[in-house]
Amino acid sequence: MPKTGTIEYTAERTHSGSYRARTVVRRSFLQRLSEGYHTFRAMLRDRNYHFPTALKVASAVLALYVFSPIDFVPDFLPMIGFADDTALIAGVFWMLVNEIANYSKSRGRD
Repeated sequence: MPKTGTIEYTAERTHSGSYRARTVVRRSFLQRLSEGYHTFRAMLRDRNYHFPTALKVASAVLALYVFSPIDFVPDFLPMIGFADDTALIAGVFWMLVNEIANYSKSRGRD
């Protein structure tokens, strides 16, 4: 865990009923974003890591769909025109964030 951020000390009850101290580091959004970016770069450079095929396909489909002039809902409709694009971007972003978290945990960088 990085040394930057706000450190809070709290008491946590164990299964035996006793209390133990627990340290919680609260990091800002920009710090977490920076860590995710650096982990993503490490993930791409890691020769032993194989990027999931589903994520590759989803990213390619997203790029084709977003830049394609054909949409399920036309973009000129107010408010709902970009909803399908936004939903697909959010879905692929969610898949990517989960994959970065899994990579980070598997490499012991949690």
